[in-house]
Amino acid sequence: MSKCNICDDEKNHLVKEPLDKKKFNKHFDEFSNYLNHQEARTKALELVGYKWVRCSRCEKNRIDYENIDTIFPVEVSKNTKCRKCNNDYKCSVIINMEDIIDSSTYERNMGTEVQFNYEKIVDCKFCCNEILLEGTIVEYPVGALNYVD
Repeated sequence: MSKCNICDDEKNHLVKEPLDKKKFNKHFDEFSNYLNHQEARTKALELVGYKWVRCSRCEKNRIDYENIDTIFPVEVSKNTKCRKCNNDYKCSVIINMEDIIDSSTYERNMGTEVQFNYEKIVDCKFCCNEILLEGTIVEYPVGALNYVD
């Protein structure tokens, strides 16, 4: 079963699974050379077709994702350095659910903590080179923004 990135269909906890995994992997690898992870996955799924299956991650963790998007969008400010022009600067971006690449959950005293890992490509404000921003957003308790990196 496909790895969940907080479900393709959040309301029903469904995920898109390729009809032909071998062809999907071939196309995904090809598209990954010039697209980000989510775009490559979407394009490969469009080519090979997919079926909707119950999200195993949601089932396993029994997480109620009904209100998961309440903390999104989240504004993130990060110090970054362009590898092309070597300029350092503070970059402010908005992180949305589509920027989330994976998540994990932990049970704590006040309930479930959800850790979201994100990737966002931005253009350097000096030379327009693409820069990959990566980080973590923690929601704890559910519905409350706890930590942003």
